[in-house]
Amino acid sequence: MSRLSLRRNSQCPNQEVQNPAAQLASIDKAVGHAGPDLVWRVHDAKLLKTGQLTDALRFLHSTQEMMHCNINPNAILIASGYKWKLGGLYFLEKIVDTTKVMISFELYSIIGK
Repeated sequence: MSRLSLRRNSQCPNQEVQNPAAQLASIDKAVGHAGPDLVWRVHDAKLLKTGQLTDALRFLHSTQEMMHCNINPNAILIASGYKWKLGGLYFLEKIVDTTKVMISFELYSIIGK
């Protein structure tokens, strides 16, 4: 045996390495390949924690009467314990209920007086 031979995992020989993405998404079958020389496998997947984002938006809309106005992948933060947080609050806007606003118009005629 060579001194450079790799040691085997002492736990379970058939145990696969746990994929950290599996805690964020339900990963299904491979549907394609990408990357240099097509070595990356592309899988169908469904995000598991989107409920935390909808709870944050529901809080902003219903209790604070605010709109986020900047939902994008950069505004989604993943904290310890795989908790999803909503960031990017620079564009928050107050929701104005237009049903409560009374608009009055003065009559104007373009026909000569």
